[in-house]
Amino acid sequence: MQEDAKQHEAEDKVRREEIETINQADSIIYTTEKSMKDMEGKVDKKQLDAIQKKLDELKKSMEPEKRDIAAVKKRLDELNEVAQKAAVEMYQKASAEKNQEGKKGKKDDEAVDAEVVDEDK
Repeated sequence: MQEDAKQHEAEDKVRREEIETINQADSIIYTTEKSMKDMEGKVDKKQLDAIQKKLDELKKSMEPEKRDIAAVKKRLDELNEVAQKAAVEMYQKASAEKNQEGKKGKKDDEAVDAEVVDEDK
């Protein structure tokens, strides 16, 4: 039994890597689709189109009859790259808007020194 395990150790390692890659790709597909909904209107349409294109390519490479783990890994890396660029853009815009709001708010919310006087004395 141990001899069998040693003989098939390399095959098992390759199969495990394939399964982990497929699971990772499934997870990335789900999270990217969810993130795209959040990015609508906050990120340039061209970037969303690029993400969708890479997402479709990854899905196509995940089809069981066409599945090639090397291609899945390549598409996975490409999708991560374009999705990260879009996320960075979205957070930079949000940060810039928040800074602008903060600057405007400071003018209106200036603190005034005051003394509390108890008139009951």
